[in-house]
Amino acid sequence: EPLRAWCKRFSKETLDYLARAIEFAQGAKQAFPGIDWLYTGHSLGAQLAEVLAAIHHARALTFSAPSVSPVLRNRTIVDPTLVGTWSEVALYNEWDPLLWEARGNLVGAECVWGVTPPPFGCQTCYAGGRRPDISRPACAACFAQTHVYKHYFGLVKSGRRPACRPAASGPTAATVYV
Repeated sequence: EPLRAWCKRFSKETLDYLARAIEFAQGAKQAFPGIDWLYTGHSLGAQLAEVLAAIHHARALTFSAPSVSPVLRNRTIVDPTLVGTWSEVALYNEWDPLLWEARGNLVGAECVWGVTPPPFGCQTCYAGGRRPDISRPACAACFAQTHVYKHYFGLVKSGRRPACRPAASGPTAATVYV
């Protein structure tokens, strides 16, 4: 997809977030050898953290990661099905539209906090099993109430444990939580 006009002032190398993250992680590993790294991040940062953890056989704890398996398949030599179940854990608000987008394309484990009542806009956004579309006002409101990082701090501070299960990479993702 072509870049928007304002992005053209940046080189393709600068805009390749994955390549920049790999370089940064390599530099940190060289500067601090022997450290067992835990990668973490939110949203795009979560995706990068999970990919880096898979590349380096490390652990990741992330918040609202987008799809990871396609990035591993298309940009690395890592087979997503070989990532250890509890080596990477992605945390989600059950209403966060990114969970819907990522489900079936995650590695490791996914943990989901149930949230009641549903945040503003979320029931309308998902009504009738519809796919979340941020261009719809209800989904934009739902996204703002669920995906923003500060809302995840609230879930962590609540002391409630999210329901966790191994993440399936592909269309046969299980729906049973433990």
